[in-house]
Amino acid sequence: MHAIRMDRHGGPEVMTWTALPDPAPGQGEVLVRLAVAGVNFMDVGARTAGGPGWAAPAILGVEGAGRVTALGAGVEGFAPGDRVAWFY
Repeated sequence: MHAIRMDRHGGPEVMTWTALPDPAPGQGEVLVRLAVAGVNFMDVGARTAGGPGWAAPAILGVEGAGRVTALGAGVEGFAPGDRVAWFY
């Protein structure tokens, strides 16, 4: 998988397109093949100043939508192929 990653706080130059290992869902998690990711002012604040929960390094993008591809143990109410959206 690929993600926009920041290794330190700063301007746009700290963002890099980074190859990462493919994730696997853990207990109570679903794996989603991302179709759309939102990057907004929350991400700009995290990139420039940090704050609670935004220590560097970090992956930017706090909202998205896609389809469930795998379920972790104990997940109920979702199935592979379900369309989902989230933010945090």
